[in-house]
Amino acid sequence: MNRRTLSAALQTSNLTEVALDFVKAGTAASSVDPVASSAVPPQPAAVGEPPPVGRNLKRHLRISDEGEGEVEVGLVSLTVRVPRIVPPGLLLASVDRKLKRQRPWTQQEIVGEALTHWLQEHGYLT
Repeated sequence: MNRRTLSAALQTSNLTEVALDFVKAGTAASSVDPVASSAVPPQPAAVGEPPPVGRNLKRHLRISDEGEGEVEVGLVSLTVRVPRIVPPGLLLASVDRKLKRQRPWTQQEIVGEALTHWLQEHGYLT
């Protein structure tokens, strides 16, 4: 790797016209690769945009008919604090169900099913 000092890197007289356009305008001229530019979404999501709620949630959450309430959409990360007795009980349930080959058997599936059931029972999901 060719290392340069900061002052050498700031010498703009040695840069090509495309590189100068990029430095001055923040974007390169028309020499952008069409394949690379198609990978970038045309409009990024708004930073302050709230997640879908209520009726719009139905479009984002699909529940399978074949499984017992299995969710077929992508998963998101969620961190919560639970009472100290929950993790050992969840682990025991997970291992027991895995040995018996009963779905759901992963901790993630068990928690997902329990939360979905509670939310449906209380009218937050339909």
